[in-house]
Amino acid sequence: MAQTDHRRVRELFYEATKLPSSQWDLFLDKNCQDDDDSRRAVRRLLDHHVDDTLLSNLPKKPRDRKQRSGPKTIVSSDTLASFDSSITEKSSSSKAITGIVRSVTRSVTKKQYRLWLIALAMVMALSLAGFYVDRTLRRLTVQHNKELLTTLLEQQSTAIDIWLDAEFRFVETWARSEDLIAEVAQVDSIVLGKQPTAKEISAAGSQLRIVMNRMAGTKNSLRYAFWNREYREIAATKVDLPVLGNGATDFGAQVLSRVLQGERMLWLQTSKGFFTRGYVPDSVSSRPDAALLVPVYRENDPLPIAAMLVSGFGIQDRFQSIMDRASFTDSGETYAIDKDGILITESRFVPHLHASGLLPADKPHSARTLRVTDPGVNTLITDLPDTDPLTWPYTLSAGMVIRGGSGSNFDGYPDYKGVQVVGAWGWLEKYNFGIITEIDYETAFEAMTPMRQTYGGLLGLCGLAGFAGLARSVWLERARLKATVEKEIGPYSIERQIGEGGLAFVYLAHHSLLKRPTAIKQLKPEHLTAQNLLRFEREVQLASSLKHPNTIEIYDYGRTPKGNFYCAMEYVDGITLQTMLDIDGPQPPERVTWLLIEVCRSLREAHGAELTHRDIKPQNIMICNRANEYDCVKVLDFGLAREFDTEASRATDTRILIGTPMYIAPERIIDPTCIDPRSDIFSLGVLGHVLLVGREPHAGVDSLSILSNTMSSAPIHPSDATKTFIPELLDDLVWRCQARKPADRFQSIQEVLDKLCNIRFDAPWTQDRAKSWWETIEK
Repeated sequence: MAQTDHRRVRELFYEATKLPSSQWDLFLDKNCQDDDDSRRAVRRLLDHHVDDTLLSNLPKKPRDRKQRSGPKTIVSSDTLASFDSSITEKSSSSKAITGIVRSVTRSVTKKQYRLWLIALAMVMALSLAGFYVDRTLRRLTVQHNKELLTTLLEQQSTAIDIWLDAEFRFVETWARSEDLIAEVAQVDSIVLGKQPTAKEISAAGSQLRIVMNRMAGTKNSLRYAFWNREYREIAATKVDLPVLGNGATDFGAQVLSRVLQGERMLWLQTSKGFFTRGYVPDSVSSRPDAALLVPVYRENDPLPIAAMLVSGFGIQDRFQSIMDRASFTDSGETYAIDKDGILITESRFVPHLHASGLLPADKPHSARTLRVTDPGVNTLITDLPDTDPLTWPYTLSAGMVIRGGSGSNFDGYPDYKGVQVVGAWGWLEKYNFGIITEIDYETAFEAMTPMRQTYGGLLGLCGLAGFAGLARSVWLERARLKATVEKEIGPYSIERQIGEGGLAFVYLAHHSLLKRPTAIKQLKPEHLTAQNLLRFEREVQLASSLKHPNTIEIYDYGRTPKGNFYCAMEYVDGITLQTMLDIDGPQPPERVTWLLIEVCRSLREAHGAELTHRDIKPQNIMICNRANEYDCVKVLDFGLAREFDTEASRATDTRILIGTPMYIAPERIIDPTCIDPRSDIFSLGVLGHVLLVGREPHAGVDSLSILSNTMSSAPIHPSDATKTFIPELLDDLVWRCQARKPADRFQSIQEVLDKLCNIRFDAPWTQDRAKSWWETIEK
């Protein structure tokens, strides 16, 4: 949004606050007819508006209930996994919901007769429209399932592409090693045009094995092999491999020719055999591994001198893990197949495959074994037919995908178990395999079955159940709130609820003796599980160890008389940096420098205590006025913080990627368990870019595309994204903080802080300028 637009938003916001909340929509309709962006911005600010400040002097005069109400500020946490934010501000929805509940509670008794008449009329209307509803519901269900499965398929394809690209780039760093290239060339010179014995070739490759072992490090399971331009195997992991010096099989030549032309390839071991003539493995692997093939180049040589194959360091396991994460519901499954229609990932239903005879008893794994064909019967309820499985046709999805097609089917078709399913599929030409995602037909359309069976009668019951459920919900909500709210928690007196997150309520309280306003965060009774208690307690312990003025302060924590877990924390009066951007747009470089310095000081203490924040973003940073000091920064939400490397951090470790996509460092995308303070420096760089430019550097339509852009796009200078003048030192600092490789960033937050403190402005950000800004927005 342009600067002039922000000024208009601010003016409209001030005018709207003079009106009752019931007239806000009418006011916006009148003044923002053709400006949807301004309307949304003003609406967001109004939703976060409240009459009183968060640190008003107490006791207060009771507020007029006729005045508008709603929270002034809110800190939201948009993470890939839902986390309860460590905020001290009020949720905009809780007060509105409470009002609705109270209104409904009063109305049910007074208008019970009218509600019954309305319910009866609704049931009659729904019964007459039953046929139309049935058709519409099926169409919407098909549309929903199609969007769900095709989106899941697209996300899986992108996730696999990102993962494999990272794996290939990792292996290619080995192939570019000068020591490796020299040793490969040395062995090749012995083999080229000659017929040395396998023992002689193995002896010549001893130094190459040393180089590979050194690069592999702790990856003891690493396996590798090399072929020269004549497709002859010149080196391998095994010292006494008898096929060293042999040429390639027909299958091997087809693959190696592409690698020796400069391609990189994923090899998924199948029944087609191996690359070198005469090669026989010591034992038939029950679960063959995947391998990566990359070319090895010599300097000034346009063509590769060799093809390198690397496997055995968990590629198949990581591939399987990605596929497993995309499976949902008990009947759903996402799997990959090769060009021959053979599974290359593990089926979720191996026990059933063994029990039904679809998978031989001596094959413990379905990967590289099971052909995705239609047995002709539902094997869940019927025995297999007495026909040769090799004559069974491919399933609809497998037949389409091995021909390189992409599509979906929601009319239903049998899967490899003979069960009716719906699904979507696509072929990844780049890696020469396909992905299929399916769910049982009955699961996909389970909402349709009861409607068709009960038709009109169920509609009436649904109407009655709806009213009964509404009344019960109101009663339960009132009972829950009554049971949850305690007037006294330790030395703190509770005044009112000011917020609600996924796991906890937040209340405004005051210390009984000190009269200090305090925010009390209390776990909801239904979430008092061992895991949530551990996480809540660790959050409090981590945050309470930090004492810097720029970090939210934790006063106390413990259990209430009713056994509920709580913590008492600093109560902040101010706005988030996101709200600042909504009000005033991009900020001048001198103010951005001031804000970044304050954030760095908070992070410096955290990093010094070996803690990383992991969710630095505008919504988690507030600015406020303290003791006549303006633009005081408070860093919030250390709920995602983790210690660098301790038993406690490993005990609560998760493989789920957490954080806000636009601010997650590339190394955390590749490895969600990465705990590196330089990841906070990356997020700080994105924050600086947003404050200077007004938008994030990595655009995307969804979280997955944003993560993909973060991995693949080089950082840009803020000066290239705005016409506002930005000093070169600040411009370069923000750009360097966003380097994709941690080694290319600043190596400590202290280094960033020193650089920021050395930036000089002709008109620096002063307390007078900050005071003027605050007085302007508070008018």
